[in-house]
Amino acid sequence: MSEQKDKAGLTKTEKDFVRNTWELVKQDVPGNGAALFLRFFDENPTYQGLFKAFKDVPKAELRGNKRFLAHVTSVMYTLSMIVDNIDETEVLVEMLTKMADNHLRHKTSVEMFANLKTMGYTTFYQNFLSK
Repeated sequence: MSEQKDKAGLTKTEKDFVRNTWELVKQDVPGNGAALFLRFFDENPTYQGLFKAFKDVPKAELRGNKRFLAHVTSVMYTLSMIVDNIDETEVLVEMLTKMADNHLRHKTSVEMFANLKTMGYTTFYQNFLSK
C-alpha cells in the first residue's frame, strides 16, 4: 500500500527525508551555501555576472567576500524556512510565490533554477553522502 500524498504532492516519508537531509545541511549554513553557489558558478560561469553585489569579485575570492556570504546565507535560510513549513501547504505556496516573483524581477529563468537544483543535488551528494 502506497503512502498518501498531501496537497503539495509529498508523502510523509518524503517530507521526513527532506527534513533529515536538511539537518545535515544546516550544520554549516554559510559553508554549504558557498559550496553550492561556487559549484553553480563553476558549471554556469555567466551566472555570477547576474549578482551585482559580487559580479566582479574573482571566484577564488568569493568565500571571503562578505556580500557573497550574506547572499548565500540568506538563500540557505530561505530554504530552511521552506523546509520548516513543509507541512503548511498554503504558507509554502505563498513563500514560493514570493520567491518566484522576486526572481522574475531579476530576470531569472526556469532553466537557471533547474541548473541550481541539479547543483544542489550534486553538491549534497559530494559533501555529505560520500563521507
